[in-house]
Amino acid sequence: MKQILRPLLLAGVLSLVFVGGISTSASADMKAACDKYNTVLIGVIATGGITYGAILYASARDNQGQVQEAIGIIRNVAIGLVLYGFTVAIINWLVPGVVIG
Repeated sequence: MKQILRPLLLAGVLSLVFVGGISTSASADMKAACDKYNTVLIGVIATGGITYGAILYASARDNQGQVQEAIGIIRNVAIGLVLYGFTVAIINWLVPGVVIG
């Protein structure tokens, strides 16, 4: 699962960074669509990760290793969402109006 998530998250962050500097109208529309796509993609991936962690946690029973793995997955998803939020906020602070509005 980690091999799938890392490239997708990297692509989302890179597209936020590189598409953000273009200022023409058509490019701004493309950037807005890309931002929405990235946010939805990260939301779907995070939902899947939390669901996977919850199923792993619920099926663990007395297996402490599986419980720790499930907690680690859920923690990593939460950290990823916070980092994505900070990335959007920092890019918007550096170049106002690029990501939000």
